[in-house]
Formats: sequence, structure tokens, C-alpha cells
Amino acid sequence: MRASTPPSASAADPVETVVRRLSVPAGTELARSLLRGVGADAMERHGAFSAALGAVRAVSRRLDVDVPEVCAAAAELGIDPRDALAAERKLEAELSPPGDRDDVERLSSRITAYAVLLDALENGVSPDDLSASVDDTAEFDAAAVSDHLGRLKADKAMAQLGFRLYDIARDDDESDAE
Repeated sequence: MRASTPPSASAADPVETVVRRLSVPAGTELARSLLRGVGADAMERHGAFSAALGAVRAVSRRLDVDVPEVCAAAAELGIDPRDALAAERKLEAELSPPGDRDDVERLSSRITAYAVLLDALENGVSPDDLSASVDDTAEFDAAAVSDHLGRLKADKAMAQLGFRLYDIARDDDESDAE
């Protein structure tokens, strides 16, 4: 079932159109990466705007932001909500599940603690003078804390997005950098 062409079909970037028309707060680049990575079939079968809406909804759920309601969004975009849902299901079928919410929250807490520690180290405060709960603060210097903080952020992103979407986004970032 191919979606009818919406009035804004001349737009070069369907994700940008969806995000702008629905005032979606976050995840634009991630939704683009999702479509570039695994969205060809969804776009072919259900139309670019249906696939873009499906990608935006899937990414919004993973980022834990408001997910556009499919019928209202489809009406705003001039597409069939059944196509949007079918495209979304097709995209979701390509993804691995996100990590457990408790793991994401635990990683968020650790990121906060290490960010406080890094800020303190960069401003000459002794780790012993902090109330932040991090492992063996006496052994850390600013470079080591910064490296560890980067790994924690990557771990959180992978847990929040699921491995496959994280991998798609990382590959997309690497190809953009070349």
C-alpha cells in the first residue's frame, strides 16, 4: 500500500518536514540515520513521509520524549496513518530492543557523578573534597576521568537506543566525518 503524495512532497528531506510540521523536540539526525540505515524498504513500500513519521516516532520513544500521535500526525502530513504505522513496524523490526530503563538511569547517575568529578579536577578541587560517589577517586586525573565519562555516555546511548540503532547512528556519523 503506497501512501498518497502529501502536499509537501517537493521537500528534499521528509524527516525535516515531519519534524518541522509536528514541532518534534529531538531526534532529527537520529531519525535521518535510521532511514538511511534501514529505511529503504519502508520508504519504497509506504512512502517517504510515512517512513519519516515512523522513524521520528521510533526515535522519540527511544529518546523518551513525546511521541507524535499517529492519526493526528498523519492528518497534519496528509498521509494514511496505516502506512505510517506499517512503516514504523518495519523500521522497528530492524532494531534491537533498548536496554532496561534501570540500566539507563544508573548510567545517567554515573555520568552526573563523573561530570562533577571532572569539573572539580579541571578547577583544582581535590577529589577527596567531593561528595560525588565514584570509584577510587584518588587514582583519577582529568584525562582519565574525561575518557571514562566518554565511555559512560556511549554506554548510555547504546542502552537507550538499542545496539542496532546506536550502530546505525555511529556508522552514519563516521561516514559524515569522511
